[in-house]
Amino acid sequence: MYFYPKGLNMDDLVNQCLGKLGNELVSKITTKGKLRVFQPGEAIVKTGQVVRYLPIVLNGAVKIFSEEKTAHFHLYYINPGEPCVFSFAHLFSLEPQSFSALAETESTLILLDVKTAEELFDNHPSFSRMIVAAYQKHYNQLLSTIIGLSSDRLEERILNFLIQKITITRKNPITISQPEIASDMGTSREVVSRLLKKLEENKKIVREGKKIKVL
Repeated sequence: MYFYPKGLNMDDLVNQCLGKLGNELVSKITTKGKLRVFQPGEAIVKTGQVVRYLPIVLNGAVKIFSEEKTAHFHLYYINPGEPCVFSFAHLFSLEPQSFSALAETESTLILLDVKTAEELFDNHPSFSRMIVAAYQKHYNQLLSTIIGLSSDRLEERILNFLIQKITITRKNPITISQPEIASDMGTSREVVSRLLKKLEENKKIVREGKKIKVL
């Protein structure tokens, strides 16, 4: 990871992604934020870490997950123009993070320190609305996940998960193993194998080795 990548215009990138917030706010974010690039699979936040910055995704995608022993239970993705609301929730305390975040693809983030995030939230309604909108969106996603867990809709969750991966990576087929899917879905490889077979029989996907194509 590194600051201010060569050939990347920070002003243009922030304006392109966050221009709807208004020129004054975008200028403050650009001036006070630190630009950082994360490579695919690189950790942005780790469970147990005390985070003193608010990440906002400018491009790429960030995967949010809960670590339970050896499993990485997938919660949701953060897309360009969205802040990490879990980080915001812990930003004004010294409590360690209860989740992890990693770059799903090469991702550019702007990091705002505690003082800056607090000042923007208190004094700029468009910034506070962005935070609240992200809370609402990811709350709904988490609620959908809980409903899926309680109503035995794992087959549907796996299909939606694959569609999300395709959308983010812009690749179809995608390369992903059954253990990877099992870890993200919080289930066993055997269950994933059975449900992938069912999806294939229903002509929802096609498999070839570790590659899966959604039809």
